[in-house]
Amino acid sequence: MQFDAILKQKDEIIQQLQSQINPLKNLVEQLLAEVKLLREQNAALLELIKEKDKRIQKLELVEHQYHQLTKLVYGRSSEKTSTALPGQLSLGIDAELVEACNINDGQKIESYTKIKSEKKKHPGRNEIPAHLERKYIDIHPENLPADARTLRYNRNRTIGI
Repeated sequence: MQFDAILKQKDEIIQQLQSQINPLKNLVEQLLAEVKLLREQNAALLELIKEKDKRIQKLELVEHQYHQLTKLVYGRSSEKTSTALPGQLSLGIDAELVEACNINDGQKIESYTKIKSEKKKHPGRNEIPAHLERKYIDIHPENLPADARTLRYNRNRTIGI
């Protein structure tokens, strides 16, 4: 009798679990459909983000070009010559090529420091120090022709005729 009760109870539990299987299957299918929909939305959002980043880069390029043109028009004359001159070769850099480049693929170049020698200051001519004695000597040449004009040199360093 006790064994029959256990078997009956076991059969009831099995029926109860079997009745829960179909709703659980339906719930799993709904969840899988939602996950698929969310993945599609995520992919679409990622594409929108990439497009937005491209537009931002193009906008930054246009802003840079605008600033260069305003500098060219309104800047000093020395700044106006920074544009391409006739006969000067262009770099030929396209925005698509720059965009396609990956910065991590580049090679690191070791830097170096250039040492400049100190410029020697030219000594120039200094004034004669005040403690040195000064003597003024007037030299008058002999045998000058009669019509020659002589210059007198005063101690105040003015020339008189």
